[in-house]
Amino acid sequence: RGSLFGFRGGIAEQEFTEDLAGFAGIDFAGRLTRASMDFPLDVDWVAGIGLGIGDDATLFSVPFGVSLGRRLDAEGATFTPYGTPRLVVDACLDCPGDDDVDLDFGLDIGVDIALRQGWAIRFGVVLGNDREALAIGFLF
Repeated sequence: RGSLFGFRGGIAEQEFTEDLAGFAGIDFAGRLTRASMDFPLDVDWVAGIGLGIGDDATLFSVPFGVSLGRRLDAEGATFTPYGTPRLVVDACLDCPGDDDVDLDFGLDIGVDIALRQGWAIRFGVVLGNDREALAIGFLF
């Protein structure tokens, strides 16, 4: 497989308040290397463009980094644990304060569980300055 392209979107709770924010983005990924006897992980480059809209501000983000993981096959399912360190350029439109553009670090840690019926469950956490998040997703 060569490069991959995807679209994501959804709603999220803002900073553990009851206010909701919407987000959407386009992501890109490509293969750097696959697991082998010499190196036990699959490694892909990742990048994207995203937009988040909340009550107080609009955030435009451009992340880029690498994803390291390994697919593990089990009877009836596959498990893919992963870690993705990345840098993110954020541009905050109509944000209160002086910081309109910021460079941030984030680390995604999670696992994808794919079932043979053609759907998957994704669990993940994001760690980093102003990036703490917990996510559960369904792919079909």
